[in-house]
Amino acid sequence: MDRLKKHEDELDFFALELQSRRVLLGAWRCLPIALYGLLSDYGRSYALPFLWLLGVAAIGAMVLVFSDALPIAKYFGLSAVNTLNVFGFRKEFFEPAVIARLPAWLEVFTAVQTILGTILLFLFGLGIRNKFRMK
Repeated sequence: MDRLKKHEDELDFFALELQSRRVLLGAWRCLPIALYGLLSDYGRSYALPFLWLLGVAAIGAMVLVFSDALPIAKYFGLSAVNTLNVFGFRKEFFEPAVIARLPAWLEVFTAVQTILGTILLFLFGLGIRNKFRMK
């Protein structure tokens, strides 16, 4: 399919190959493949990772709302900045003193949010690359 420049067929074959590998590996060993399929349809979708990215930011904002650690106007901004922390926005928009006032469990949560945001941003970029790849 690569030689024939049928990129979509190549992606479909790759997805079927990963699905069959999931069956062969069993429940625990196929977990990364299953997550890859759930989060980005095996690299064929860019909308799924983008929606998951928005979901991670929304869940982070809700956790911050229930924590009462910040003024209400800053919850959604901090959640979005944590999700897209790979770009370094946190230091631009929030002073270190604001972050230092967060409880320890919330710092761990924001670290997990940053990791998930980075992974989902990578999957979004992969989906964009696969969508607009030259045929």
